[in-house]
Amino acid sequence: MENINIAGSGKISGGEYAQVKISGSGRVLGNIRCTDLRSAGSAHVEGDVECAGQIKCAGSFRCDGRVQADELHVSGSCTLGSEVRARVFKAAGSFSAGGRMCTEQLSGAGRFTVDGDIEGDEVKLSGSVKVNGLLNAERLHIRVGGDCRIGSIGGGEILVERGEEKNGFFGLFRKNGTGTLSVSTIEGDSVTLQNTEADVVRGREVVISSGCKIGCVEYSVSLKVEDDGQVGERRQV
Repeated sequence: MENINIAGSGKISGGEYAQVKISGSGRVLGNIRCTDLRSAGSAHVEGDVECAGQIKCAGSFRCDGRVQADELHVSGSCTLGSEVRARVFKAAGSFSAGGRMCTEQLSGAGRFTVDGDIEGDEVKLSGSVKVNGLLNAERLHIRVGGDCRIGSIGGGEILVERGEEKNGFFGLFRKNGTGTLSVSTIEGDSVTLQNTEADVVRGREVVISSGCKIGCVEYSVSLKVEDDGQVGERRQV
């Protein structure tokens, strides 16, 4: 397999390569398989990407199809058209995916949008988050820095906190206060929530704190409601 470099402006045909480097503006016409992919500037893949190693992109990255990699690191603007599979995924800036995401470690900061489900072992999100499906993780940490909407949440340890910074990163995505997470249902072993609106919360140990409006909480061991947290109905099951 050969290495491919695009410097300035150019395009390559889909196929199988070793390392692919794009600096400037580059297009890939079709599906691509590679060992590593590096992009700085603007890159557009008109197909699927299958990468055995790392994909690292800074600037603008767009893939019309499915993305699979061992590690995927993106900063700036990233738009993926379909399913994403990566052992490690990190995004900073504006990210959107048109399908489901499967990963062991996921971290996203900024504007984070996924049309499908997210499944991961450890998931950390901060800023403005929108997930249309189920977000399922063994360990989930969300720092609410804007208007956040998630279909439903499931997992082991679930922590939702407000973004406290007034003039820093979270201020870029905040309209009123620090924003609110809106979700239909949350179900986990240990659940601690701030600034969350949910119809139903289920858990073994549940803490409902400031800025929360919960319709019903079902718990098996303990429920603690503190500060101005609101719970409509409480059930020990």
